Amino acid sequence: MSYDVYIGREHFSYTYNLSKLFHTHLRGAGERTGIQALDDLTGREAADIISRGMDSIEQEMLSTWRHEEVGQPEFLAKYDAPNGWGSTIGAVIFLARLMDACRRHPRSRVEVS
Repeated sequence: MSYDVYIGREHFSYTYNLSKLFHTHLRGAGERTGIQALDDLTGREAADIISRGMDSIEQEMLSTWRHEEVGQPEFLAKYDAPNGWGSTIGAVIFLARLMDACRRHPRSRVEVS
């Protein structure tokens, strides 16, 4: 299973296996969290949520950093899919690409399915 996200004429997809990362760091209005928090928002609104989420990801990553460790192993181990279908790095790249598309389409609506 995967998230399918559309904005403008662009389509993005990423595995549900990283939902823990998305629900931890993407916070929408009210109780909405994760990729679903972006559904029916404008690109501008969604980009702002993703940007705050990226800041949150960075803060957690820095809080788990240990001197002389390369590659943030503690942070990655928390979110990487044990079955190998999806990685924290892949999820962050997905979010960056989606945020970029949202900025290119600030008035379009995001659709998440």
